[in-house]
Amino acid sequence: MYVAGHLLASIAFAKIAHKPLGVKFFPLAVAAMAVNLIDADHLIYYYLDDGTKSSFALHFLHQSWAFLGLAVCLLALVLKPWQNLIFGIFFALMLHYGLDLLANVFVYDLNAVIGFEILCLALLAFLFRNDEQRLKYYLFFVGLWLFVNLVLGFITFILGWKPDAHRGVYLTATLLTLLGTLAFWKLFKPKHEQSDVS
Repeated sequence: MYVAGHLLASIAFAKIAHKPLGVKFFPLAVAAMAVNLIDADHLIYYYLDDGTKSSFALHFLHQSWAFLGLAVCLLALVLKPWQNLIFGIFFALMLHYGLDLLANVFVYDLNAVIGFEILCLALLAFLFRNDEQRLKYYLFFVGLWLFVNLVLGFITFILGWKPDAHRGVYLTATLLTLLGTLAFWKLFKPKHEQSDVS
């Protein structure tokens, strides 16, 4: 999966899972989005990955998925006050890996990836339909989706950067993940800090 799909799916996961996990939506959403920074491992062997290769075959943090998952679970057992949030991070990590596997099944076909991202936008519209800030959320989701895809499309199709020939593609993707996470944190922090699990 590409950046926009990972980030949108992470927010949807947080909205669905925060109540069953017994944690507030906002910290789970930020943590789930930040988990996608795991894709920074693409910067190491970028020259082997044309953007359609299996992350599990090439990239260290993806090859080590079971170890990382186990480490997060053990961390949850040690840090009891944050246990539920850490288990949420575990599920977000597994979601990231699962989406990468799904994208690999479709060989990262651009139509399939964009179709998935549009489904995520529709799911988010449904999940936030009763939220008092729904318009702000909708604008953020669509803005994030457009901005990320326009930037990556520009460097790939206009500048001609190929993922396996230019480390800048994966560096840009990592920076967009960080920027999207920080933008969500900045835009939605005050409202969600004042409310309980909602």
